[in-house]
Amino acid sequence: MGAQDWNVEGAPALREVEAGQPDLREASASPTLEQRGATWNPAKDLGAHFSRPISENTARAYAGDWKQFDAWCREHGRSSFPASGETVAKYLKSRGVRAASTALDFADAGTGVPPKRFYAVNTLVRWVSAINVLHRQAGHPPPGATTDVKNVLASARRLNSEVPRRMQPVFLRELRRALGLIDMNTHPAAIRGHRDWAILVLGFAGGFQRSELAALTFGDIQLGDPLGIRLWIRTARTVQMGRTASKLLPFGKSPDTCPACALLRWTRLLHYIRDRKLIEVEVFLLGVSLSKHICREPQLELQTFDQKSPVLRSLRRGGHVQDTRISDDVVNDVVKLRLKAAGMDPKRYGAHSLRSGFIAEALRGGHPYRAIMLQTDHISSVALDHGQRDSHSYRNPVLDLGV
Repeated sequence: MGAQDWNVEGAPALREVEAGQPDLREASASPTLEQRGATWNPAKDLGAHFSRPISENTARAYAGDWKQFDAWCREHGRSSFPASGETVAKYLKSRGVRAASTALDFADAGTGVPPKRFYAVNTLVRWVSAINVLHRQAGHPPPGATTDVKNVLASARRLNSEVPRRMQPVFLRELRRALGLIDMNTHPAAIRGHRDWAILVLGFAGGFQRSELAALTFGDIQLGDPLGIRLWIRTARTVQMGRTASKLLPFGKSPDTCPACALLRWTRLLHYIRDRKLIEVEVFLLGVSLSKHICREPQLELQTFDQKSPVLRSLRRGGHVQDTRISDDVVNDVVKLRLKAAGMDPKRYGAHSLRSGFIAEALRGGHPYRAIMLQTDHISSVALDHGQRDSHSYRNPVLDLGV
């Protein structure tokens, strides 16, 4: 895949290089210490020429990682751009890792005292990735590929071996239990209930990433497919690849978990509550039924919305709907809150639990990887291997040993 020009939408700090400052796309000589002052940050051009997609959240994280590294280098009189492998290795050692047993190997430079704040190995790896990415964009060799840095990361892994933390998948039975506790008829709780219901069902059935859900607009809703409602997905990842992806919200079997119905119940409510008196809204909510499909009925109200306006919106207390879209974090909070109400440990679940739950259920149902990847928009099947283990759809060979 060829490199694509793109900008991280909604992140002005990453969109362009400040006037009069070096541009990574044209950088050929190493910047001086004066040029490398507080006003210049190569992360401002992050994403200009990526050869593979990264998400908006990853771009933000890389920019923050670079800012910390550059500040450390200025404090210690070292060059951050281009950086040597020795510099990056010392930076990682100075920051330390999570285990205090690292002793002198990860001690603050020259003191022999382990640092007070420790970081997980995955955090160190991300820092190195950010540094490597910015160097590659300017044609410099990535310092993270040097032996010095590799040795530091290898030592960190040995000293901090731990079970990787992954969010538990939400299975359909658990999703139904959580949905069954949501108030869909009483104002004002039902306003939040309809929105949260849509988040949970769409997130599960669409295999959505939370950023995709938060970014949905009314212009993304496409009617007319005989199988369901199609949603166009426009995120930093798909834009950079020069395409838009679509996901089908099928007309489900059960009206309570039908993803098309969940979406349309929320959009109908949004349409109805505009300029309505409170008593009218209360009567409308009391009449909402989850026992019948509405997904095949005419959806004339969708034509009344601005095509650029967000579908899933922020709420204030009292059920007041805002014109602004929800943030990614709201999706995560909704999942935790609703699953906690259903008796599940919120620490074990998050927004990704909906996506991984869909994958696990689909694998359990015998669906091929290719079909699942078309819905989740995965590029590689590696992520689906975790879902295979979670789905319990295979027979463990231990059972055939007679133990």
